[in-house]
Amino acid sequence: MKSALNKRTLLLAFVLSLPMASVASARRLGVPNGESPFIVPPVVRLTGTLVPVKEQQNGGLDTLKVRIKDQEWAFKLTDVKTLSGTDYGAMILNKLFPREVRFMGPEDVLRSIEEEAAAGKSLVVEGRLYIVDRNFFVTAQGEPTTKAG
Repeated sequence: MKSALNKRTLLLAFVLSLPMASVASARRLGVPNGESPFIVPPVVRLTGTLVPVKEQQNGGLDTLKVRIKDQEWAFKLTDVKTLSGTDYGAMILNKLFPREVRFMGPEDVLRSIEEEAAAGKSLVVEGRLYIVDRNFFVTAQGEPTTKAG
């Protein structure tokens, strides 16, 4: 009888410790705070022009403050699309407060973005938006396509 009680107590302790182990594992694996490790951040496409912060006069609803490495930029947005799940468009940026994000990703892609920005060209950036941590993991970068008309 005493052995069965000990087994039940151990089983109960094990079951109750699972949620804590999940949280600890999520933090160890780098899952952003406040987000479930089972929810994938949305894939977002940002279109616009990056300008140095000192040249940007007023930040409106169409502006996103961006940090690439140690440099700050103002992203003057012309279009925002959510490519995974429901397309919230620019409304997804309302979840970012303050409206700033850090671009992260492969070194060559980040360098290409900075070169396009320095040349004053419009660009399209795609990646996963980690809203709680305000990180944007860039997966692709290119120039906007123009529609023939």
